[in-house]
Amino acid sequence: MQTHPQGGSRSRGEASQPALALLHAGAISVVPRGSMADRRKDGDDAVSLNHQFYLVRKAEHDYSDYAAFVSAPGGVELHDDLIDYMWDTLSWIPTILAARGERFQGLDRWGPTVIDHQGALVARTVFGAWADLFACGPETLTLRGPWVSTSEGGASGGEYETLRADRDELVTSLRSLASYAGEVIGARGELYILHLGI
Repeated sequence: MQTHPQGGSRSRGEASQPALALLHAGAISVVPRGSMADRRKDGDDAVSLNHQFYLVRKAEHDYSDYAAFVSAPGGVELHDDLIDYMWDTLSWIPTILAARGERFQGLDRWGPTVIDHQGALVARTVFGAWADLFACGPETLTLRGPWVSTSEGGASGGEYETLRADRDELVTSLRSLASYAGEVIGARGELYILHLGI
C-alpha cells in the first residue's frame, strides 16, 4: 500500500496566478501556474516543492527504507505552500524522524517523517478538519500566502502572495490522508504514513 500528496511551486516575488489541478498515476497534485515545474526550459532541472505521503506496511518497509519511496508513483502529494499554510496545526502531530529514528512533533519539512499509530489519531483529525474547512469554500480556493519582499519596493516593499487551489482536488487529497491515518489506527502498528519533505 502506498499513498502521497503533491503540488507545485512558483518563485517568490512573481505575480500569483491560478492553480492547475493535475492527476498523475493515482496522485493528486495542486500546482500553481508559473510553478517551477511549468518553467522548466532548455533541460533545466527544477527542484520539486511537493511533499509526498505514502501508506506503508511496516513488515515490507522499515522506517529506514524511506529512500525506496523517493520519486515512487502512487500516494498523495501536497505543495509546500499548502503545507506552509497548515504548518501550525501539522506541528501537533506526534511523529518519528525516519532518518534518525527519534520521536518528533510535526513534519520534517526537508526530510522523511513517519506518522505511526501514536500520531495517527491527531493526523486523522487535523487532515479531516482541513478537508471539511476547505470543502466549504468556492471551487477555486484563494488563500493568503507568505509575505514576499519585492526588489522595486526596497526594504519596506512587498505583498502577500495569493495561493490558489482547486477545492475538490485539495479536499480529496486531505481526505485521503485522513483515511490513511484511519487505516494506521486500525492496523495496530502494522501500517504507517511516510512523509517525504521537499
